[in-house]
Amino acid sequence: MACLVRRTLLLIHLMDRVLDFNVGKPNITVCRQFDTLPLICSKEMWEAETSASWEVEYTRYLSSRKGPEMLRFGDLRKSNHLDVEDLDKNMVLDLANWASRVDNLGSMILSICH
Repeated sequence: MACLVRRTLLLIHLMDRVLDFNVGKPNITVCRQFDTLPLICSKEMWEAETSASWEVEYTRYLSSRKGPEMLRFGDLRKSNHLDVEDLDKNMVLDLANWASRVDNLGSMILSICH
């Protein structure tokens, strides 16, 4: 349910950015309100058809994590604006793992963040 709420908020924000598009004027809005929001879940977790399969995917996700902190949109935004050397190594590894497991919405997030 929490991932559904995050996805909905994100889609509303993306639609707002598209509808606010002005030709010839760059949209420099950085939505820092999302910085503390956890990243959306993996494709496998989102597409899980039962609670049991979701829990299996969640356990797999947790076991693949390198860092202790939950990844947030702010981490993704920072990773695109700082040198890798300035970032926590575990966070970089976790972001790479997250990016390799996203669905179409996650791919759109990645393309917007670059």
